[in-house]
Amino acid sequence: MTLNDPESYFRYIRMSKERFDHLLNKIKPLIDRHHYDSSSLPKVSPAEKLAVTLGYLATGDSQVSISFNFRLGRSTVCLILNDTCNAIWDALNSIYLNAPSTEEKWIEISKGIESMWNISNCIGAIGGKRIVIQAPMNAGSAYFIDITPTGIGNRPRIL
Repeated sequence: MTLNDPESYFRYIRMSKERFDHLLNKIKPLIDRHHYDSSSLPKVSPAEKLAVTLGYLATGDSQVSISFNFRLGRSTVCLILNDTCNAIWDALNSIYLNAPSTEEKWIEISKGIESMWNISNCIGAIGGKRIVIQAPMNAGSAYFIDITPTGIGNRPRIL
């Protein structure tokens, strides 16, 4: 698919071939050999392991569907997803998810979020996710959602 139909490749994997290769080079040593690589199971290359994982994460298909797409057993797909996600985390978390080490940096982040989104006392956000937050018992009005627009793209402000 990378050579014959790069557009479909991009839609399925959600990244270019170059970006895929870059990520593969970072995680390849971590996924090259694992406990499920035995003579009784099919040999799965690191590139295929990454493609299985990215396809699963990008499409939201079930593991059964992914196993049919790649002609792998469901339990093999499950192991590949677990190992590859862990490898991605291990290889990239210190690069892209490093937490600030000083109080001043946390305050700078909070001020940036407040100036951009008009949300005070916030030090981070999870984009595109719905998170159910249940107020503790007897919390009164300490936990509430104000759904009035903030003036920035009419996004609701959650307090």
